[in-house]
Amino acid sequence: MRFLPRVSTTITLLVASLVLAPAAALANEDPNLAQSVSSDEAQASGQHVIERGHVDVGPRIVNGEWTVMARDDSGDVPVWRDPNEVVLRVRDASKLPAPTDSAYAFMEGKEGQEWYIIPQTENHEVVWLGWNTQDPEVTRVVERGATMSIGPVEGPGRSWMFLQDGTFGEPRLLVDGQKKEPQDVWVDVNTHVHANWVFTEPGVYTAALRFSAKTTDGQDLSASTTLRFAVGDATSADEAFTAAELSVPPSNAGDAQSGTNADPAMGTSDANDTEMAPSAEGAIPWVLIAVVLAGVAIGVGATLVIMRSRASARERAQAAAEIDAQEGTK
Repeated sequence: MRFLPRVSTTITLLVASLVLAPAAALANEDPNLAQSVSSDEAQASGQHVIERGHVDVGPRIVNGEWTVMARDDSGDVPVWRDPNEVVLRVRDASKLPAPTDSAYAFMEGKEGQEWYIIPQTENHEVVWLGWNTQDPEVTRVVERGATMSIGPVEGPGRSWMFLQDGTFGEPRLLVDGQKKEPQDVWVDVNTHVHANWVFTEPGVYTAALRFSAKTTDGQDLSASTTLRFAVGDATSADEAFTAAELSVPPSNAGDAQSGTNADPAMGTSDANDTEMAPSAEGAIPWVLIAVVLAGVAIGVGATLVIMRSRASARERAQAAAEIDAQEGTK
């Protein structure tokens, strides 16, 4: 069984202008994931609830500081928010039958259960949560990419985050919310990714989130925040706002020095040490993402994408030019 959206959506995935590894499968461009992030996008403040539409978490450099923020694209104009001031409401409209076939045995789903799903492909009735490393200043200074660390996760039920690989591929588990230690996902610079997020019970969930990276001149960067979910229509957003903040346990002694607004010179986590999975010498760090699509009753479709290992020199030049242009107008 696959997690299938209640309504049919278009298929295919991911980032425009990717330079893929030689062995990577090519994918058609998904217009829902091809996006442009500019350096002049506004930053909003104050508590805010998002229950429908697109939002990405990711690193952003603000006034020279490496931060973790949420790019809220659910309205007419995208704005950046502090994730700790955002509640992501996972509505009852997101509920789908729990999968019971062997590929999903790690979830131990039972016939008749319904779980809350933030899907990998957009369902306009629910929030659509992903992540990106597309802030122009981030693309200019980061060497290859960033390590996204998620965990611990707290909540009344069980939770997972996974990618679906190809039409008949098995789920690729990225985060098991039952583990107390952080789980790392490598994200190449200038990429945009979505995955399936699963919650088995209604209620308030929180998850520690950290992004770490190394700059082209060798500086280590690290900053963290808390993701807040109000799962189910009846769950109080106020309760989610007041839930205790979580922090990603440091992977070494130096990591404890970095915070939500860590200065680039103070971060200490090395992204090269925390790739998502082991690889052969010389292999490229990767994140696989694919999309499974359902029609009204049946039918699936998907595509496999492997992220590139580094942004091209042309993209870096474009990012730098955009920043210079913004500074020239001030």
